[in-house]
Amino acid sequence: MALNLDIYQLIMSNGLKISNPAVNAGRETSNQLMALETALNNPALDLLGVDLTVLTSARDSIASTNTNITGSVNAMATTADNAIQMSSMAQQVNRLDALSGAVPASCSNTTELFGSIQGENDAAFAVINKAVSALFQAINDFIGGLIDVDAFATWLATITDTLSLADSDIAALLSKELAKANEIKNKITSSAIAQNIAMLWDNPCSKSVMNDVLPDDIKRLLP
Repeated sequence: MALNLDIYQLIMSNGLKISNPAVNAGRETSNQLMALETALNNPALDLLGVDLTVLTSARDSIASTNTNITGSVNAMATTADNAIQMSSMAQQVNRLDALSGAVPASCSNTTELFGSIQGENDAAFAVINKAVSALFQAINDFIGGLIDVDAFATWLATITDTLSLADSDIAALLSKELAKANEIKNKITSSAIAQNIAMLWDNPCSKSVMNDVLPDDIKRLLP
């Protein structure tokens, strides 16, 4: 494909600024969790008779979730920043898989690599946002005397379970993507080595060296 000179000149002048809606959504969720941490540390809650064990558990859960979400969003941002390079690598592996008969020609490697930055975590972020918003309201209602301490304790216990499930869903997707990225890199490295071996084996200057260093199971496959 011919070089697009307009794009080339724009990148030369301004660099390439990557932006991704899914990463932005994750950052907003992290900001909401941080604000909720602050709200739950309101000294008034300790003075209004909330069970300290329940309150501490909720505070710890929200802090832990925010730490995990921040890490997940950073991983998504890295994926977005590397999307051009990794898309190229994934396309190479799509062709390799089809060539080796592993799978029919498809976009499967590309699809599995970028789910998190193409909206597959959006539902989990939405669940967290909804739970955070509900607990904000519960805090205000409790301090304002609209709900009693038992109802508020129920809200605290509920959000802990909700956040844990959503956090696990996000982490599971990112773990799959990391495994896919490592698989893609391994296939490309293996392909490059295989091509080099074939080239060096055909070269009279290097064939004797290859003959002395390559394992028998590789040499049996060479002409």
